[in-house]
Amino acid sequence: MYIKTENCEIKTCNNKQLKSDIDRLAEKNFDLPTIKLKPGQSKDDFLPAIEELIESLKSSEEATEDEMFEVTVDDKTAGYIRLVEGELQVAFLPEYQGKGYAYETLSAFLNDYDFQALIWRANPNNKASIRLINKLGGTLDKKATESVGGIIETYTLKK
Repeated sequence: MYIKTENCEIKTCNNKQLKSDIDRLAEKNFDLPTIKLKPGQSKDDFLPAIEELIESLKSSEEATEDEMFEVTVDDKTAGYIRLVEGELQVAFLPEYQGKGYAYETLSAFLNDYDFQALIWRANPNNKASIRLINKLGGTLDKKATESVGGIIETYTLKK
């Protein structure tokens, strides 16, 4: 699969590239100085999001190529989209968050991808994720339940 949007490209991800990205992130070998910090923020504020991204990518190593998609901006990895048993999982590096790339990418992806309904799980404290799923037309199915990863809410996206 290949989709080009105004600012992003979405392409099927091969596991070799994914493994390289996992190793790079796990070694904390990413360019944190490119992150634009808001007043009162430090680089440490982004470490939980990066750790979450690493764990998401590690669990994706077994994914087939049809389930995993790389999102690039200016030929640099910005994030990943993963589809697992009807669940949509999205992870963007901190320096690409808050710029509209996730919405632009997911709008195009969902328009192109053949599905009836997809599940999206989000921590209720992740306001950006909740705004994104609502903007994409998702509806809340299950309010705040305990899971292995903590408290989550479950949303459904329908075509």
